[in-house]
Amino acid sequence: MNTSIAVDKTDEDSGLWKASFVAILVGIISVIIAMLIGYLTYQNTFRMTEMSVHSFYLNKAQMLALKIESYRNLSNDDLLRKVKTIWEDSGDKPSDEYMCIIDSDARLVFHTKYPDAIGKIVGTNPVLQKDNPDINVLLDIVKLQKSCVGGFISSKGEEQIAAFAPASQRGWTIGVHRSREVLAEEIRSSIWFLALGFIIVCGFLMPTSLIFLYVTFRLSHRRMMKVEEKLIQAEKLAVVGKLSSGIAHEIRNPLSVISASAYYLKEKLNDADEKTKSHIERINNQVNISNDIIQNMQNLTLMKELEKTQIDITAAIESGINISKMPQTVKVISKVPEGEFIVTVDVKQISIVFENILTNAIQAMDNEGTIWITAHKSGDKWVEVSFQDSGPGIAQENLKKIFQPFFGTKASGFGFGLALCKTIMGKHGGDITVQSEVGKETTFIVRLPAPARPAGGDRHGLPC
Repeated sequence: MNTSIAVDKTDEDSGLWKASFVAILVGIISVIIAMLIGYLTYQNTFRMTEMSVHSFYLNKAQMLALKIESYRNLSNDDLLRKVKTIWEDSGDKPSDEYMCIIDSDARLVFHTKYPDAIGKIVGTNPVLQKDNPDINVLLDIVKLQKSCVGGFISSKGEEQIAAFAPASQRGWTIGVHRSREVLAEEIRSSIWFLALGFIIVCGFLMPTSLIFLYVTFRLSHRRMMKVEEKLIQAEKLAVVGKLSSGIAHEIRNPLSVISASAYYLKEKLNDADEKTKSHIERINNQVNISNDIIQNMQNLTLMKELEKTQIDITAAIESGINISKMPQTVKVISKVPEGEFIVTVDVKQISIVFENILTNAIQAMDNEGTIWITAHKSGDKWVEVSFQDSGPGIAQENLKKIFQPFFGTKASGFGFGLALCKTIMGKHGGDITVQSEVGKETTFIVRLPAPARPAGGDRHGLPC
């Protein structure tokens, strides 16, 4: 009996020890797995963040090259004296970030930190030798006038990350570089807490922590991408703003002269043959296109404050149709009843949105087809206006980029129209979206906030 009890107690103790051992082992394995996942996530996040930073510096070099090329009337010497101001105006930057300019002979013509190196050929100093494969690649890219991101060892023996972009009209390559070690340390200090959180969560709640890992990583990466995108967009718009304010007056004056001369020729050569008249008409059309591009640039960067009034949406639609230069070969079918959809908007700016959507549809249909306009209420707070065209549709890979400045699929224009629409709708607290696929109709949906209270039935229209 006593022996039996002893055996049972021994078995119980043995089972407890086994359970404890398994629990400890599972805990240790969970911690190891958690640490491994944390480490891998840290490394992966580090690499992706570094790639985003590379993309950011490449865009910065390209924007600096674009800015430098905008000073076409300056000589090289005058422009080099102005480059330091351009660099200082490019925004806040770390103390170890520098700018350089290299000519087509790989000769350094400008550097923000090492002016004593100006005039030297890159790669001929004691540290940075020609047989360094990294610098050979960079020198080849400089000679080919291509954009790139790469690494090299500086003349001080420091490993650098550098982005280069060509300023082709000058035969220069614009470079932005900084210490790779300092950059890596900044990235590590900004993401270490992410890996630590993963280790703690995974070590105690493995199933839940796996979900947490994935969601946190995706959100962190998405936020980084959004921040990067906003930085790039802000720099692009800043350059466009400076360019548009400077060149609008300079370009419109000769355009006015060309337009007036074309009008004079048209009146003077009233009996001319059809070919001559056709060429005069082409001059007028190209002048109008140039004026539209300049106006879109100014609208995008010099947007005025909203002056909201309550209007019948049909009035804004009619205004958009009238100013979009609708050709006779395009049929517009509007199914929006008067007096039913009242919105609180800036009349002029919403008319610009409708004009750009309609102009985009006309160009997509190659000046021939049908546009259907409809509207409906989405709940009590929104009015949605849809513009559907009979064009060839939009490829899926272009749908996400269609509202970005400088993006376009047409040979002419700069891709400002739909970016301007997005900006205006954002200021109104509304939105604009697009639905399309290749071979089918394209539909742009404008979502506007409805008045908080019913407007009372009076019809509101555009001011005369």
